[in-house]
Amino acid sequence: MYGWYAEKQWVSIVLSAIESKRIKHYASNVDILLIDDKHLPYASPKYINKRFEFLKMETDCNTALIDLQCFPFILTDTPGALGIIRHNSQWLISPLFLPDGWMAE
Repeated sequence: MYGWYAEKQWVSIVLSAIESKRIKHYASNVDILLIDDKHLPYASPKYINKRFEFLKMETDCNTALIDLQCFPFILTDTPGALGIIRHNSQWLISPLFLPDGWMAE
C-alpha cells in the first residue's frame, strides 16, 4: 500500500470501535475497553509506532474524544504489541512491544 494508508485505516477502525461502544447504554459502567485488533498484521515496531502517532494526532484534534466521559482505560491488542491508548482518562497513545516471538493473546 502507498504511504501510510494501512496505518491511517487502523486509526479509523480504532476510533470507530470506541465510538460504537461509547453509545451503548452500559458504556458508563465499563472501566476498561479492550479493542481486539487483529485486522492489520504485525509488521514491525516502525509501523506500529506510526499507527499510534496518527492516532495521537487524531485524538488531539477531536474534542468529542478529549472529553470522553466513559472508558477511563482503553487498550488495543495488536499482534506483537499492546497499545495503551487511555489511562486514567488521559490519552497516552503508547505501544508496548512484546518480546520477539511473543504474540498478544
